[in-house]
Amino acid sequence: MNIISEFYLKKLILLNTFSLAFVFFEPSLFEYTFLIIFLLLIFDKYNFYKFYEMVKKNKNFIIFILLYNLNFLLNLRNSDFRFLLITNFMFLVYIIYTYFSNYLNCKKAILEYFNISALCNAFLALLIYVLLMFSYINNNSLLTFGGRIKLFFKDPNVFASYMLISFFLCIEKSLKYKLKKYFYFTIIIFITIFITFSRATFLSLIFGLIMVFFNSHYKNKKDIIKYYLIFFIIIIFISIATNWGNNYILKCNVGRLIPFLKPNENNTLLQTYDSYGRFYSWRAGLILLKNNYLLGYGPGSYEKLSVDIQKKINTKIITPSAHNTFLRILVENGLILFLVFLFLIYIHIKNSYYRGEINYIIIISLLINMLFIDGLHFRHFWILLALTEKNYSKDIKF
Repeated sequence: MNIISEFYLKKLILLNTFSLAFVFFEPSLFEYTFLIIFLLLIFDKYNFYKFYEMVKKNKNFIIFILLYNLNFLLNLRNSDFRFLLITNFMFLVYIIYTYFSNYLNCKKAILEYFNISALCNAFLALLIYVLLMFSYINNNSLLTFGGRIKLFFKDPNVFASYMLISFFLCIEKSLKYKLKKYFYFTIIIFITIFITFSRATFLSLIFGLIMVFFNSHYKNKKDIIKYYLIFFIIIIFISIATNWGNNYILKCNVGRLIPFLKPNENNTLLQTYDSYGRFYSWRAGLILLKNNYLLGYGPGSYEKLSVDIQKKINTKIITPSAHNTFLRILVENGLILFLVFLFLIYIHIKNSYYRGEINYIIIISLLINMLFIDGLHFRHFWILLALTEKNYSKDIKF
C-alpha cells in the first residue's frame, strides 16, 4: 500500500469538501482540487485497483451513466455538449466520493468538513445581512443578489440548498448525541437559510423537520417541539428587525416567506418573475414532453427548445431554465432514464434509512427543493448521494 499517497488523498478530499462553499467562479477551487485527486488516484496502482473494483460493483449507476450518454448520441442535434460534460463530471464526483467514503473511511471526516465550511458561510451571511438591513452594502454585489444572501454561490437558492444539508446534520447531532454546540449551530444555520429567502428551500426544510419528528430514531419529541418553537420565534424576530431597517428590497424579500409582512407596494420585477417565469417554463416543458416523452430531446436541450415554445405561446417573460430538476430530466432524457434515476435515488434513501442516518431525510428534502430549481449540477447533492451508497468494500477481497 502506498501510505503516503493515501495520506495526501485523504487531506485533498477534505480540502475539496471544504471548497464546496466557494464556487462562484468556474472552474472553482473544487474542480482544481478534484482534478488533482483524480490524477493521484488513477496513478496509484493500489488505490486504482480498489477504485476499479468498486466501479464494477456499482452496476446500477454505471448503467445510468451509459444510458445518459447514449441519449446524447441519439439526440446530437438538440443536445448541449457542455451540459453533458458538466453532468458527467457530477457522475465522476459521485463515484470518487463513494470510493473515499467506502474504502478510505472518510465519510465522517467529509461530513465534518462540510459542516465547518457551511458554518464559516453562516457567520459571514449573518454579518452581511446586518449590513444589508441598514443599506451599508448594495443589494446586488459579489455576495448578494436582489437583497438576498448568496455569498460565494451564483444564486441564493443554490446557497440555501447547500446550507440545508448542514442544517440537518447539525440537528441530528443535537438530538441524537445531545451535543450542545450543535444546538447553537442548528440555530445559526436556520437563520442563514431564512435570510436567503429561498421559498423552495424553506418548504424543503419544513418537510424535513416534519420527517424528523416522525423518525423513530429520535425518541424525545419534546426536544424537536422545542426546536419548532425556537424557529418560530426567530422568524418573527428577524421579520420585525428587518422592518426596522431602511432597506425596502429586504422588506420585500421577507414578504416572500411571510406574505402578510410584505410592503403594500409591489416589487414588479420579482412579482413578474415569480408569477410568470416558472409557470411558462413549466408549461413549455410539458408541451415538449407531450411530443416526445419516451426518449427525450437530449442533455442540455431544455434551454433552447423551451425558449422556442415560450415564444410561440407569447409568454410575458422568457425563462430558459427548467426550474424543476425532474421536468428537465423527463424532457431531456425521457421517461425510461427518468425512472432509472428515481430507482437510484430510492436505493440511496433505503440504504440511509436502514442505517439509521438522517441522510435519507436530507435527500428527500433536496428532492422537494428540486421541484422548484435545477439541481442536477449541484455538487453537494451528488456528494450526499455518494455518502449513502452501499459499502462495496465488504464485497471485494484484496
